This record gives sequence, C-alpha cells and structure tokens, in this order.
Amino acid sequence: MKNSAKKLIMVLVIVLTAQLGFATTYTTVQDGPWGDPNTWSPGIPPVAYTNNIININHKITLSSDINISYYKTTVSSLGEISGAYKIIVNSAGAEINNYGLIDVSEIENGYNSGDAKIDNYSIIKVSSQLIIKADFNNKYQSSSVHGYIEANKIIIESTGKLVNNHHIKVDVKLEVKGAGGITNSSSAILYVAGDADIIDNAIVNDGKFYIDGALTAPSWSGATPITGSGGTCNSDGSTAVANSNQACNSIGPIDVTFPIELLFFSAKPNKNQVELTWTTATEENNDYFTIERSQDGQNWVEVATIPGAGNSNTVLQYSFVDLNPLEGATYYHLKQTDYDGTSTFSEARVVQLAGNMDNSIKVYPNPTLGQFQMDVEHVDIREIHILNIIGQDVSATVTISQNGEASFTIDLTGLPKGMYFVQTPKASKKVYKQ
Repeated sequence: MKNSAKKLIMVLVIVLTAQLGFATTYTTVQDGPWGDPNTWSPGIPPVAYTNNIININHKITLSSDINISYYKTTVSSLGEISGAYKIIVNSAGAEINNYGLIDVSEIENGYNSGDAKIDNYSIIKVSSQLIIKADFNNKYQSSSVHGYIEANKIIIESTGKLVNNHHIKVDVKLEVKGAGGITNSSSAILYVAGDADIIDNAIVNDGKFYIDGALTAPSWSGATPITGSGGTCNSDGSTAVANSNQACNSIGPIDVTFPIELLFFSAKPNKNQVELTWTTATEENNDYFTIERSQDGQNWVEVATIPGAGNSNTVLQYSFVDLNPLEGATYYHLKQTDYDGTSTFSEARVVQLAGNMDNSIKVYPNPTLGQFQMDVEHVDIREIHILNIIGQDVSATVTISQNGEASFTIDLTGLPKGMYFVQTPKASKKVYKQ
C-alpha cells in the first residue's frame, strides 16, 4: 500500500509539473467571438491559471468580460479585440502586447498589486475607464509602429505606472493616485480634454501635457505635482496651466484625429503583382501617402509615395501596383503625412501570392517533428531567418547548419508546435512543426 501511494503521489507530481512547465499556444484561425471554439486552435483559451500563450491574428469580439491570468497575449497588426466588455489583466506574469486594435468598454491592468503588464504599440480605445495598477507602456518603436490610447477616463492607482512615449487622449478625467504616477517622455503628448486630479503622486512631464479642464493638485506646502522639462498648457497653447513649474512655451494645438476619412484600403494579388487601392471621403492638409510593406507585420519598408489632395470634401480614389512584391505572405499599410510632417497609419492588409512564387525554396519533410532540410540557391546562411506565426524572429532559438552550396539543415526542436516561416531576402516558405 505504501509503495502504491508513493507511486500515485509521484505520478501526480509529474503530471502537475508537466502542466505547469509547458505552455500551450492558442492561436486564432478566423474572425469570430472569443468564446467560439471555431475561432481558436487548439481550442478556447481556458480560464485556469496556466502559463499559456495567446496569439490573436483576426478580429475577435467579446460577449462577456475576460480575465487574462498568467497569459502572454499578443495582438498582431492584423488582430483586433472589440466589444462593450471589460478586459482584466491580473496576476504576476500576465501581459498583453498590442500591435493591432483593442476597442473595449474597460481595461483593468493589475489586480491586488499584481505584476501584470500591457505594452501598446498600436491603438487602444476604452469607452469607459482604463484602470492602471501595474506597468502600462504606450510605446514608440518606429515611425510606423507606435501607440495611441484614447479613454473616457484614466485612473492610476496602487503601484500602477503609466509611461507614455507617444500620444494619449483622455476625454473626461485623469486621476493620479498611488505610488506609481505618470512619465510623459520628451517625444510624447498627453492630452486631457477634461479635468486632471493629481492626488498622491506627481507627473514627470518632459514632453507636451495639455489640460483643458481644471487641475486639482496637492495642497501641502512646497508640492510640485508636475515636474520635468516639458510644457503644460491648454490645448490651444495660449494659457499655461496653474500649479505646474513649467512655462507653456507656445506648444500649440494638438490634433489627435485622422486627417483623412478613409473609406477603404485594399491589397489584392494579381498574378505576380499586388494591386493596392484606397478611397478617401475627405482630406485635410493631406500632403502625401506612402505605401509601406513588411514580411513580419512589425518592420516596414517604403515602397512608393503618392501625392495627396491637400484639402478635399469629395470622394477620391487612389491606386498603386507593386510590380516587384515580396514572395510569400506580405503585409501592406498606408501611411498618410500632413504638411507639417505629422503621420498616421491605416490598418494593415496581408497578401499571399499564388502560383510558383515559393518554389525558390524547397523544405522537407513538411510537416516536421523538429529537423528539416531546406534547398535554396544564392543565399548566405546569415540571411536565413525563422519567424513565428505573429512575425517575431525566433532564429536565435533555432540551429541552422549548411550541408552544401544550396542545402541547409534547420532544427526547430527548441520551439513549440505550430506554423513558422522560413525567410530569405527574396522568398518565404511555411513550415509546420508537429
């Protein structure tokens, strides 16, 4: 009996260890509700506290509040989470990386001082309130990858800390209370259209901080609620805000709206070319458009520049043909630039060229249990990269060795099961690891 009990305990320990030690990756396979099993592979992410990974590459709608605990969730440039519900990111290790669109009623980041984190590289819209109790970073990675946040109300409390490196707009009220506070970097704009209530901590402002409503700040002697080298004033730039230690410096007005009304933007393959078309309903101070493309949805390269109409209230149509597209899956987006140099970006579109574009790379066996062969000519081993399904370069965890002038062995043993892209400067090929 004792030996049987010991064996049973050992089996339970092994099972529990396996469950905790190995993450499961849940990836969207089509647009649809979060709670629909057809939306996901291998299934709906469970509610249980497990060390899982969620990849969202489609438009996902919420039909109830969701709680992300011990998950790493990535919303790609093609992904979206939307719905009039709440996202709660709690527990140590839980995080969201947003490269797409999150448009919900409420977000609560951190729970009971949990070590959760949200990094925003794209657009987050919150119709009610954004509650920050842990790290929340509005990022600026490049001219084409940067964060914009718009919320009805933002509340910083507990140990929450908001770091803004691009643009944030608060429609009604900003409350800063707790030990964290706000850091507004030199390249950032923080615009509060309503009131700002600074209760327990200061705002470090090295950029541009606009307040159109009332500012309530600590009343104790010598308090400096807003520090830093930046300017703080009303959005028209004419009035310096009281209780701050900066001059206004004639910062000028802020424009957080898209300067054109874009009716649609499409990218479609036509044999070995890609046809891009877009239509605007209105344009204001629109200098030019730039077509940019990418193979990972994060690193973008300029393809062409098309003049804009400046100012227009009529429907205008534009088009461009990419005569030398990249092989394999390719992302395109539209960059719009004002006369003053300000730029905004459309949502990305992805194109998969048909035909024999991928025949320049041969991989076998495919699917693979880990190791496979690749035949490709005129490629240096340093030019071979492995990307995961959301476009992240995971080559550092892959072993690549050269067998001959045009033959390579690639070992994916260190990567989880799923789909990957083998990428060279001129081609891309899908590989499935079982």
